[in-house]
Amino acid sequence: MAETRFNKEYLPRVWKEKMRAERILVSGVPTDFHLEAIQSYFENKKRSSGGPIKGKPERIQDSEEVIITFESEKDAENVVQRKVHNISRCKLHVDWYKNLVWQEDAMIVSNGPKDISEKTLIDFLEKTGKLDIVYVSSGRKPGTFLVYCQSEIVVLDVCTRDHILQNVKLDVQPFWEPLEENTISRQQVHDYLLPSQFHLTFLQKHKIIVNDQLKKWAEVIWKDSKFNKLKLKYSEGNLKQIEQCLKELLNSITIETIDVPTDMFEDIVRTFNSEADQRYFYFDNRNFQAHILGFNKSNVIKMKNRLLDTFRRKCEFNLNIHERRILSGHRFFEQAERQFEGLQVRIHGNKVVFEGQYSKVANCQNSMYKILQSMVKSELCLPLNTGMIINKKPVKEYLDGKLRNKKCIGSWEMGDGDSVILYASDKTHLSLLEEIMKQTFVANTLNFIDKIKDTPNYGKWLTLVKSVKAEFPDFHFIGENSIVAVDAVVNDIKNKIDNFEQSLTYESYISINLAHFLFLKEFKDQEINDFGAKNKIKNVCLKDNKLHLEGTQNQIRKMETFIENLRKDTSSKEVKLEMFRFREFLQSEEGNTFLCEMQKKSESIISLNSDLGSETDGILNFVYKNCEIVLKEGDITTLDTDAIVNAANGKLDHKGGIAAAIVQKGGFEIQIESNKIMNRRRSELKTGEVVSTKAGKLKCKTIIHAVGPVWNNGRTHEIFYLSRAVQNCLAFLEEKSYTSIAIPAISTGTLVAESDVKFN
Repeated sequence: MAETRFNKEYLPRVWKEKMRAERILVSGVPTDFHLEAIQSYFENKKRSSGGPIKGKPERIQDSEEVIITFESEKDAENVVQRKVHNISRCKLHVDWYKNLVWQEDAMIVSNGPKDISEKTLIDFLEKTGKLDIVYVSSGRKPGTFLVYCQSEIVVLDVCTRDHILQNVKLDVQPFWEPLEENTISRQQVHDYLLPSQFHLTFLQKHKIIVNDQLKKWAEVIWKDSKFNKLKLKYSEGNLKQIEQCLKELLNSITIETIDVPTDMFEDIVRTFNSEADQRYFYFDNRNFQAHILGFNKSNVIKMKNRLLDTFRRKCEFNLNIHERRILSGHRFFEQAERQFEGLQVRIHGNKVVFEGQYSKVANCQNSMYKILQSMVKSELCLPLNTGMIINKKPVKEYLDGKLRNKKCIGSWEMGDGDSVILYASDKTHLSLLEEIMKQTFVANTLNFIDKIKDTPNYGKWLTLVKSVKAEFPDFHFIGENSIVAVDAVVNDIKNKIDNFEQSLTYESYISINLAHFLFLKEFKDQEINDFGAKNKIKNVCLKDNKLHLEGTQNQIRKMETFIENLRKDTSSKEVKLEMFRFREFLQSEEGNTFLCEMQKKSESIISLNSDLGSETDGILNFVYKNCEIVLKEGDITTLDTDAIVNAANGKLDHKGGIAAAIVQKGGFEIQIESNKIMNRRRSELKTGEVVSTKAGKLKCKTIIHAVGPVWNNGRTHEIFYLSRAVQNCLAFLEEKSYTSIAIPAISTGTLVAESDVKFN
């Protein structure tokens, strides 16, 4: 053997020693695992089949590999036969310690960059040295590696050349020490290491095939072949042929490994114990595995399926109610029994039990997991008080029916408040489920309830509610001021409530200006009473410039229409009297008598403007759609309406006109709140836009600041923007449920005011 040139200081101690039969390599040991526990386990013969250990277990660098040396070769063989050992929930793999011993097809690479990886070195050597690298292991010193190659001839060629990697010259040298295991040495008798003990058992049962394959090159000594070693006797010079023949022979064997359930392992071993079965089946009673080996692949597959068919497993799975509903929506349980013959599926509450052949149960289980993994969920807010009915059994059944009709696969549960958590098999079904939920529950506000509180009508309302609950016991909830119901009954309930609302009677009045009031009082009083009696309207009375009455909304609307028609039939004319002292005459007692006679003859009201004007300060007063509209002159800051309107500028800078007067009377906090609004907006208000602030010291509840247009002879749509400003004020009033508002003359010019602000 030629003398090697490498520096032994670079080599780990474990690389310098030849493999011994009592030395094993344990893989998968966590770096924080105590080696004392490893030693205790392998010295315990009952637990590991091992025995006494020389020294202590030695970890290779900081890896998960540990070397153990037994005192007895027999103990080491018993441990290696099991292959896998479980210690404290760690799955450890055991094999002979052989990979780190060099041979003639190996070389050592040292003096490399400290941070070089094994992959980088492999790529470099395969590219520059044209090597077919089999295995690389790093040494204890950074930059040192053990490299195994396919051919020792190429190794010698590579070692004679210089190699520079990342500007560093590598030291590459061969190693000639022969390996004692798993290669055919130059001796005449050799132990060839097989992949497992089952390979040796299989080959022994097929001695004819093995002997026929090797008859030209070697003879198998069967009686001395033990465990996983095949003893060979050969003539020197046939090494490559023997290796190639054994390699092809092992590659021709089809191997299937099946994990057998521990509770049925013994039954399976007894079932496949015939002479014919033993040619294929090899059972590992330590790892509860069945190994199926054969030269004919199709036969091995048949035996595998036969083995799987004998397994019968009973599995239980706990499902939550949403998982069960979604699986039921897919009709998973029925389809599973039809798809897998002999499979039984039983459902007890939220528990499902599968019982059948092992492979069928496993396949069915995988199909179930795929469905459950695709589940999605979301949260949906439903109308107020929906939670009072959604969990009732009839409503749940109604919803289930709608889901089935829409072919929607989903489930739900109540969340916080009136929110509901939705579950569906995928996003498409989730969107459909949200749509169904929104359409199912309909809410209505009962605005008339507050009006009839503390009246006899409220008792009638409670009676109606009681009858509705009796007719539709589960599908609705009637609250104090609202109702929520499912779509199937909501129209019927709404019609009953609408009819009830129409039947309610209210005390109401119709405002009439003074001239028309006097005329109707004098000449149309009987006609009005007759119309009221005909339409069953109660307590019809003309009083205080108003027509008072009591009736339903429909009756009130009829009377309003009737009065409006009477107004239209009444005409008025103003005549200026320029005759000498004629006005004084009319104001005298004689003139008053004359006017009365003229009124009776003409069936009209004749009055002086001063007399009419003294009755009211209103310039115009009329009713439109239950809204009383009054045009008057006065100080807007003294009114006690719910809201007053300020003719503001876009900056909400209240320095002049009505705005200044409002701030002066209401307090400077109105300007401060306006400034905060402008700071948040960072831009001026647009023409027609409105905002609101508190009223400060004023009698009203709120101030609406409206920005009106600047008059430009109508060329820039001033009328449109002024109309929009007024509409926005009224919209705000409706949003806040206010009932009265005072609006000044907006966009009529800027007025300088000190204390009182007048408006037209």
